[in-house]
Parts: sequence; structure tokens; C-alpha cells
Amino acid sequence: MKSPQEHPLLILDWGIGGIGTLLKVGSVRPDLDIVYISDAGQVPYGKQTHAQLSDRVQDLVEHAAHHHGVTHAIIACNAASTIMPVSTFSIPVLGVIEKGLEVLEEVEAEHIGVIGGERTILSGAWTDPLEAMGFRVSSKIAQALSALIEAGQHLDSSSRPVFSKILSGFKDVDLLILACTHYVAASVLISELLPGVHLYDPVDACVDYALKEWPLSGGRASIRFLSSGDIDEMIQGAKLAYDYDIPFEKCTRI
Repeated sequence: MKSPQEHPLLILDWGIGGIGTLLKVGSVRPDLDIVYISDAGQVPYGKQTHAQLSDRVQDLVEHAAHHHGVTHAIIACNAASTIMPVSTFSIPVLGVIEKGLEVLEEVEAEHIGVIGGERTILSGAWTDPLEAMGFRVSSKIAQALSALIEAGQHLDSSSRPVFSKILSGFKDVDLLILACTHYVAASVLISELLPGVHLYDPVDACVDYALKEWPLSGGRASIRFLSSGDIDEMIQGAKLAYDYDIPFEKCTRI
């Protein structure tokens, strides 16, 4: 049973892309208790309708609040963040797009590139606000990169042609938004292919805001992993993509 002083932070993603968010939170607040949800047992978020995705995110956040005591939540997924902001959650919830856009209002750049999954790019959640700010924006669906990263192939030279083909149209941008939480795991390779282009991970702005503005109480530094999918696959994906070890005994099916 949870002790009364525990108030975990929820980090939610369809798969293991949010592990990068977990690592960033932990690097600043290693004292926090965290509940991580991987929803890989469901239809990929990019393939769900807006209503389906909104309902699913709502259900998971409320489940975590009612059954695991989380008091705040980060939606560590660009596809899921396209449904934000909504005001029907019982706890404060923050997606990765909202705060990422706020930071870019002050950036010195003319041409901004965006790579992300199909839903993220087609929704215009990044491109429309950026164009309204006066930036020239180039975007491309880069769905294939996520699978390569989850399989650990971003560290394999055989994947370089795929990355090179997807990134070929961004050599003249001033800044490239990594609009999928997976992509930061391949930032070294992306930087090699796009020398001189600043890579922007919107998770940084999201985490910075959450840790500064939310009254997150320190706990026992425990991390619990909930998954609607295969737990062994979640553990393997986290290791291959982020070299992060998820203890099996900390995992529970939902």
C-alpha cells in the first residue's frame, strides 16, 4: 500500500519514447517517485482518432491518479500531445508541444524544420503555430526512425541511409524540432548528418516547466512501470534505445 507522503509524477507514452523524459526528470529531481505508463498494448497513438486518443489518455491519467496516487502528469508523446490542452483532467497535465512552442517564440531563427510521426506532422500542431509566429517551416513524416531506434539500430551503420534520406531536406534549416520523443536517442547521428543545425528537443521545456512550477513532493525515489503491452518488449526497447535498465520486478500489466 502507498504511504500517505508519496505523490508520484506520471510519465505517459505509447511505448518507451518517454524514457528520455524520465531520465531528464531524474537528472534534476532524483528524489521524485515516478509512475511510467507504456500503452503499447493499444493501437498506436498515431493511428487513433482524435476522440479515441483523447479518451484513452483521459482514462490512463485518471487510472494513475485514482489507483497510484499521481498528482501531476507529463504526456511524453507528441502524438498524444496533439489532443492538448484539455481541461477535463482531475490533475494538472502537460503535453510536450505546448511549452516547446512557448520557448520557440523567443528563438532567433528564420527556417525551422520539424520531423515527427504521421499524426504529429499531419495535425499541424507544430507547423501551424510556428508559421503564425512568422517562421518558415519545413516538415516531414519520419515514422521509420522510431522503429529503428526501438530496435537499437540507430547505433548501427546500416540505418544511416534511412536517416540520411529522411533528413536530406533539412540541411539549410536553422533549427530542427525532434517532434517525437524517440529521436533524441539518435541525436548524435542526426547531428552528424546535419552539421551546424541546432537540434531542439521540446521535452526540455516541458520538464523544465513541470519541475519549476509544479509543487512536486519528494518521495522515496521509486519508479514503477505499468504497461498494457508486453513487459519483456518494453524492457528490451528501453535498453536498446536508451541503454536504460528497467527492473522486471518494478513492472506491472494494466
